[in-house]
Amino acid sequence: MVVLVSPRLAVIDIRRVLSTTFHAAKLLKYWARGGDQILNASSDYAGLAAYAAKRADGSLSLLFINKSPTSTLNASVNLASYTPAASA
Repeated sequence: MVVLVSPRLAVIDIRRVLSTTFHAAKLLKYWARGGDQILNASSDYAGLAAYAAKRADGSLSLLFINKSPTSTLNASVNLASYTPAASA
């Protein structure tokens, strides 16, 4: 096991940190692309990151990241100030 010691003297398993970052980066290529408009998104829970993008074709792309390595989260999504295309 490769570990780092943080300034607060907590032991961090670098494999878990790199793995989490790697998987989040892989998700980003599906979330938004060049020409997309990044929108404001928020979460009421600190352990859940929310991101939104309006794609060039007018569709909405949402990305949620659970920041907890051990907890499963259930979430409700509320869309405000977004009007879908007529064919949605």
